[in-house]
Amino acid sequence: MKEFEWYGIRADNAKYEIGDICALSHNWWQDNPEDGSEYNKSLGLWDGGELDGTSAINCTDDLDNLPKVVEFVKKTYPATYIYLIGSDVCYGGNDANEIIMADAEVLKEF
Repeated sequence: MKEFEWYGIRADNAKYEIGDICALSHNWWQDNPEDGSEYNKSLGLWDGGELDGTSAINCTDDLDNLPKVVEFVKKTYPATYIYLIGSDVCYGGNDANEIIMADAEVLKEF
């Protein structure tokens, strides 16, 4: 497996192949941020626009225990596909253990 500084588990409805770079995520808000964000009726959330990367749950320190992290993501973030993604650049997100990964590469599908 290719080496990266950061690893995350990503729940997504998009179908990716190993080696693909993930699409940029959006900044979703449960409460109206009153900044002009557009309301998405189907999700019941406000769309604060694209982020500078792809959101994922940080598993960098849990690579030996991926099944536990994958199960958490499956229960918490409903999506069709679950991926292990890697990046050398990331910053913290809004959710617990969330990271935003720049140019996140798909490494594995669960």
